[in-house]
Amino acid sequence: MDGRFEFISGQLRDIQLYMHARFADIDGRLDKMDGRFDKVDGRLDKMDGRFDKVDGRPTTMDAKIDALPRAVAELIAKRG
Repeated sequence: MDGRFEFISGQLRDIQLYMHARFADIDGRLDKMDGRFDKVDGRLDKMDGRFDKVDGRPTTMDAKIDALPRAVAELIAKRG
């Protein structure tokens, strides 16, 4: 019985050491990705003013699209 217990406890110890090493590797990768996301987030914060300008464009585009049928009607009236 003693030999079997030592064998199993050795296997469990090896598994535990492997898991600790693996989790350390994964934690390192996740920390690296967090750093990258922080950089992207910082860039987006700097560009926040630019996005406000982009949001203003559709309203002017809507006004131009609304004016389009009138312009087409005027062209047709001139030809007719």
